[in-house]
Amino acid sequence: MPTTEQLRKLIFMSYQEILDELKKKNIMKKNGEPLERKDLEYAVQVMQNKHSLCRWRSEKIKKNYYYIPYEGYLWLRDVYFTNYDKKFIEKDIVWFKNRIQWYQNQFIKKKIDFKPFQLKYPDMNKTELMDFFNRSKRSIEIALQEYEKLHTFQRTYNKKNELVISSDITEWLVKNKFKQKYLDELEKYKMYLTEIYKANGGYYDNYFGRN
Repeated sequence: MPTTEQLRKLIFMSYQEILDELKKKNIMKKNGEPLERKDLEYAVQVMQNKHSLCRWRSEKIKKNYYYIPYEGYLWLRDVYFTNYDKKFIEKDIVWFKNRIQWYQNQFIKKKIDFKPFQLKYPDMNKTELMDFFNRSKRSIEIALQEYEKLHTFQRTYNKKNELVISSDITEWLVKNKFKQKYLDELEKYKMYLTEIYKANGGYYDNYFGRN
Protein backbone atom coordinates (compact mmCIF):
# COMPACT_ATOMS: atom_id res chain seq x y z
CA MET A 1 0.00 0.00 0.00
CA PRO A 2 1.38 3.46 -0.90
CA THR A 3 1.98 5.82 2.00
CA THR A 4 0.08 9.09 2.47
CA GLU A 5 3.13 11.01 1.29
CA GLN A 6 3.47 8.86 -1.85
CA LEU A 7 -0.16 9.55 -2.68
CA ARG A 8 0.28 13.25 -1.93
CA LYS A 9 3.15 13.42 -4.47
CA LEU A 10 0.65 12.32 -7.12
CA ILE A 11 -1.22 15.56 -6.39
CA PHE A 12 1.53 18.10 -5.73
CA MET A 13 5.27 18.22 -5.04
CA SER A 14 7.87 20.62 -3.67
CA TYR A 15 10.85 21.74 -5.75
CA GLN A 16 13.18 19.43 -3.83
CA GLU A 17 10.85 16.47 -4.33
CA ILE A 18 10.73 17.15 -8.06
CA LEU A 19 14.50 17.45 -8.23
CA ASP A 20 14.86 14.15 -6.35
CA GLU A 21 12.42 12.41 -8.72
CA LEU A 22 14.24 13.70 -11.81
CA LYS A 23 17.57 12.54 -10.41
CA LYS A 24 16.12 9.09 -9.67
CA LYS A 25 15.25 8.86 -13.36
CA ASN A 26 18.82 9.85 -14.25
CA ILE A 27 17.61 12.97 -16.05
CA MET A 28 20.51 15.31 -16.80
CA LYS A 29 21.09 18.75 -18.22
CA LYS A 30 21.67 19.09 -21.96
CA ASN A 31 25.45 19.02 -21.41
CA GLY A 32 25.18 15.76 -19.47
CA GLU A 33 25.81 17.29 -16.07
CA PRO A 34 23.56 16.53 -13.04
CA LEU A 35 20.56 18.79 -12.49
CA GLU A 36 20.86 21.48 -9.82
CA ARG A 37 18.25 23.43 -7.92
CA LYS A 38 18.90 26.53 -10.05
CA ASP A 39 18.15 24.50 -13.21
CA LEU A 40 14.77 23.49 -11.85
CA GLU A 41 13.97 27.02 -10.69
CA TYR A 42 14.74 28.35 -14.17
CA ALA A 43 12.66 25.58 -15.77
CA VAL A 44 9.69 26.45 -13.57
CA GLN A 45 10.01 30.11 -14.58
CA VAL A 46 9.94 29.07 -18.25
CA MET A 47 6.93 26.89 -17.51
CA GLN A 48 5.16 29.82 -15.86
CA ASN A 49 5.93 32.17 -18.73
CA LYS A 50 4.78 29.71 -21.37
CA HIS A 51 1.79 28.17 -19.62
CA SER A 52 0.51 30.46 -16.87
CA LEU A 53 -3.03 29.46 -17.86
CA CYS A 54 -2.34 25.96 -16.51
CA ARG A 55 -1.77 27.15 -12.92
CA TRP A 56 1.22 24.84 -12.46
CA ARG A 57 2.72 26.70 -9.51
CA SER A 58 1.12 27.66 -6.22
CA GLU A 59 1.24 31.14 -4.77
CA LYS A 60 3.20 31.73 -1.57
CA ILE A 61 0.68 32.24 1.23
CA LYS A 62 1.89 30.96 4.59
CA LYS A 63 5.12 29.29 3.50
CA ASN A 64 8.17 30.66 1.74
CA TYR A 65 8.18 28.12 -1.09
CA TYR A 66 6.01 26.90 -3.93
CA TYR A 67 4.27 23.66 -4.76
CA ILE A 68 3.96 22.21 -8.26
CA PRO A 69 0.98 20.01 -9.15
CA TYR A 70 1.77 16.57 -10.50
CA GLU A 71 0.80 17.64 -14.01
CA GLY A 72 3.39 20.42 -13.86
CA TYR A 73 5.99 17.87 -12.82
CA LEU A 74 5.02 15.74 -15.84
CA TRP A 75 5.54 18.73 -18.14
CA LEU A 76 8.95 19.44 -16.65
CA ARG A 77 9.95 15.80 -16.97
CA ASP A 78 8.52 15.11 -20.43
CA VAL A 79 9.00 18.47 -22.17
CA TYR A 80 11.62 20.69 -20.54
CA PHE A 81 14.15 18.09 -19.41
CA THR A 82 14.03 15.69 -22.36
CA ASN A 83 14.90 15.46 -26.08
CA TYR A 84 17.00 18.62 -25.91
CA ASP A 85 17.75 18.57 -29.64
CA LYS A 86 14.08 18.59 -30.62
CA LYS A 87 12.27 21.89 -31.17
CA PHE A 88 10.65 22.98 -27.93
CA ILE A 89 7.31 23.85 -29.46
CA GLU A 90 7.11 20.42 -31.11
CA LYS A 91 7.64 18.73 -27.73
CA ASP A 92 5.09 21.05 -26.16
CA ILE A 93 2.42 20.32 -28.77
CA VAL A 94 2.89 16.56 -28.51
CA TRP A 95 2.69 16.74 -24.71
CA PHE A 96 -0.55 18.73 -24.71
CA LYS A 97 -2.14 16.43 -27.27
CA ASN A 98 -1.22 13.42 -25.15
CA ARG A 99 -2.50 15.08 -21.98
CA ILE A 100 -5.78 15.94 -23.68
CA GLN A 101 -6.09 12.30 -24.70
CA TRP A 102 -5.49 11.26 -21.09
CA TYR A 103 -8.33 13.47 -19.83
CA GLN A 104 -10.66 12.31 -22.58
CA ASN A 105 -9.96 8.66 -21.79
CA GLN A 106 -10.77 9.30 -18.12
CA PHE A 107 -14.06 10.93 -19.04
CA ILE A 108 -15.04 8.18 -21.46
CA LYS A 109 -14.42 5.52 -18.79
CA LYS A 110 -16.53 7.44 -16.28
CA LYS A 111 -19.15 8.48 -18.87
CA ILE A 112 -18.53 12.18 -18.30
CA ASP A 113 -19.60 14.46 -21.14
CA PHE A 114 -17.12 16.82 -22.81
CA LYS A 115 -16.90 18.79 -26.03
CA PRO A 116 -14.41 17.57 -28.67
CA PHE A 117 -11.42 19.67 -29.64
CA GLN A 118 -12.17 21.69 -32.76
CA LEU A 119 -10.46 24.44 -34.68
CA LYS A 120 -13.15 26.56 -36.31
CA TYR A 121 -12.41 29.93 -37.83
CA PRO A 122 -14.36 32.35 -40.02
CA ASP A 123 -13.23 33.10 -43.55
CA MET A 124 -10.69 35.92 -43.43
CA ASN A 125 -8.74 38.21 -45.72
CA LYS A 126 -4.99 38.79 -45.45
CA THR A 127 -5.33 41.77 -43.13
CA GLU A 128 -7.51 39.80 -40.76
CA LEU A 129 -5.02 36.92 -40.86
CA MET A 130 -2.23 39.35 -40.00
CA ASP A 131 -4.16 40.45 -36.92
CA PHE A 132 -5.16 36.89 -36.02
CA PHE A 133 -1.58 35.57 -36.09
CA ASN A 134 0.08 38.88 -35.18
CA ARG A 135 2.36 38.48 -38.18
CA SER A 136 3.49 40.71 -41.02
CA LYS A 137 1.87 40.72 -44.44
CA ARG A 138 5.02 39.14 -45.87
CA SER A 139 4.90 36.27 -43.35
CA ILE A 140 1.28 35.57 -44.23
CA GLU A 141 1.98 35.64 -47.96
CA ILE A 142 4.94 33.23 -47.63
CA ALA A 143 2.82 30.84 -45.56
CA LEU A 144 0.00 30.95 -48.13
CA GLN A 145 2.48 30.32 -50.94
CA GLU A 146 3.69 27.23 -49.09
CA TYR A 147 0.12 26.05 -48.69
CA GLU A 148 -0.47 26.51 -52.43
CA LYS A 149 2.54 24.33 -53.24
CA LEU A 150 1.06 21.45 -51.23
CA HIS A 151 -2.67 21.79 -51.91
CA THR A 152 -5.10 22.67 -54.65
CA PHE A 153 -6.04 26.25 -53.87
CA GLN A 154 -9.16 27.66 -55.53
CA ARG A 155 -8.69 31.38 -55.11
CA THR A 156 -11.85 33.28 -54.21
CA TYR A 157 -12.34 36.99 -53.67
CA ASN A 158 -14.88 39.11 -51.81
CA LYS A 159 -16.71 42.15 -53.14
CA LYS A 160 -13.70 44.34 -52.30
CA ASN A 161 -11.55 42.07 -54.48
CA GLU A 162 -9.70 40.81 -51.40
CA LEU A 163 -8.43 37.24 -51.31
CA VAL A 164 -10.60 35.13 -49.00
CA ILE A 165 -8.82 32.52 -46.87
CA SER A 166 -11.15 29.73 -45.82
CA SER A 167 -11.40 28.13 -42.38
CA ASP A 168 -9.63 24.99 -43.64
CA ILE A 169 -6.64 26.98 -44.83
CA THR A 170 -6.46 28.90 -41.56
CA GLU A 171 -6.51 25.60 -39.67
CA TRP A 172 -3.60 24.34 -41.79
CA LEU A 173 -1.68 27.53 -41.07
CA VAL A 174 -2.34 27.13 -37.34
CA LYS A 175 -1.13 23.53 -37.26
CA ASN A 176 1.80 23.82 -39.66
CA LYS A 177 3.13 27.37 -39.86
CA PHE A 178 2.14 29.41 -36.84
CA LYS A 179 2.33 26.69 -34.24
CA GLN A 180 2.26 28.92 -31.19
CA LYS A 181 -1.38 29.61 -32.04
CA TYR A 182 -1.99 25.85 -32.18
CA LEU A 183 -0.30 25.38 -28.83
CA ASP A 184 -2.44 28.16 -27.33
CA GLU A 185 -5.59 26.44 -28.59
CA LEU A 186 -4.47 23.10 -27.14
CA GLU A 187 -3.66 24.69 -23.80
CA LYS A 188 -7.06 26.36 -23.56
CA TYR A 189 -8.82 23.11 -24.41
CA LYS A 190 -6.68 21.20 -21.92
CA MET A 191 -7.77 23.62 -19.20
CA TYR A 192 -11.40 23.20 -20.25
CA LEU A 193 -10.95 19.47 -19.63
CA THR A 194 -9.06 20.15 -16.40
CA GLU A 195 -12.00 22.10 -14.98
CA ILE A 196 -14.34 19.22 -15.82
CA TYR A 197 -11.88 16.86 -14.13
CA LYS A 198 -11.85 19.00 -10.98
CA ALA A 199 -15.63 19.37 -10.97
CA ASN A 200 -15.90 15.59 -10.94
CA GLY A 201 -13.64 15.06 -7.96
CA GLY A 202 -10.20 15.09 -9.60
CA TYR A 203 -7.22 16.73 -7.90
CA TYR A 204 -5.33 19.49 -9.66
CA ASP A 205 -4.45 22.75 -7.89
CA ASN A 206 -6.45 21.82 -4.81
CA TYR A 207 -3.33 22.30 -2.69
CA PHE A 208 -3.50 26.12 -2.74
CA GLY A 209 -4.99 26.27 0.75
CA ARG A 210 -2.20 24.09 2.14
CA ASN A 211 0.47 26.61 1.32
